[in-house]
Amino acid sequence: MFRDDNFDLPINVDLTDCNNVTHSFIINYLIFPTLIRFVANEENGYEIEKGYKLDADLNDALYDFIKYAKKCINNKIITDNHLKNHGTIKINYDSFTIDDKKLSPYELQKLFSSYEGFHIDYRINDPSEEILTKDECLVKYELNKDILINEYCFIMNVLCNGKFLSYKNEYIFDYVFREYLCKLKGFYDVNSREASKVIKYIIDDIKSLETDCDI
Repeated sequence: MFRDDNFDLPINVDLTDCNNVTHSFIINYLIFPTLIRFVANEENGYEIEKGYKLDADLNDALYDFIKYAKKCINNKIITDNHLKNHGTIKINYDSFTIDDKKLSPYELQKLFSSYEGFHIDYRINDPSEEILTKDECLVKYELNKDILINEYCFIMNVLCNGKFLSYKNEYIFDYVFREYLCKLKGFYDVNSREASKVIKYIIDDIKSLETDCDI
């Protein structure tokens, strides 16, 4: 079993990063059925975690975790440039390019090794597509047949006042419906069978739409 003599957590630890900025962490640990997890939290900043075996010596684990946390806030550079929270990774045949810096697979692994325990949100883009800006992020979004049909019905009820589309709503209808079709296309790319049911529902329903504009 682990040794816990004179072991008292949580504790406050100040660590300095590669920019000579001091970060104040509160370090604590949690005991799970299969492991011990140390956690370091900085207010409005870093959250660092690392797991250890149940039979680990807590004093040794704490010492190792503090070294690991220091590594996390210091090993964040690509040569002379800092690895930013947001950037572009290009995949080549035998290497990766991050913000114009070419890295081998080993160098990429080493670069991200200090972020062990963190989560990475990603999106694969065609070179012609826009990438996320620094003010954007990926979020989980559930999409299925029922959600898309309900969203279509909501659009029609709001903009078409039953089954009639007025020329006064033509512009906004065109804009909203184009956005909706982009979402539907994304769903079709991953589940064409269910998306086809949505498309059939829309076609059958829109046949009865009356309008005084050209759509």
